[in-house]
Amino acid sequence: MKYTLETERDRAEGLDTAVDIWHLMQRVNRRDTQMAFEFSRPHGADDRCPDPASVYANLKAAMQAVLRALGVKDMDGAWMSLLDGAQVLDVVNTYANEGS
Repeated sequence: MKYTLETERDRAEGLDTAVDIWHLMQRVNRRDTQMAFEFSRPHGADDRCPDPASVYANLKAAMQAVLRALGVKDMDGAWMSLLDGAQVLDVVNTYANEGS
């Protein structure tokens, strides 16, 4: 099923939702609690990986769903840009327009 936000109002509300989710993810990450965020799982060095059932992982899935609805196709690139500190609007503008 293809679900995209196309009207100006829907896109604006989708962007607001993405910003809200991103802020929640940052707050959960800052608190760094095992229950809310993640379990440390060794992949090597000091890697930490969100547990799939954690709040953080579920917020990430919601964030990705909103970004897809806003037309983001390269989720890996968009995600890395967010982690590197890019603003949600800039990420949407960059990655929703690629390949259009």
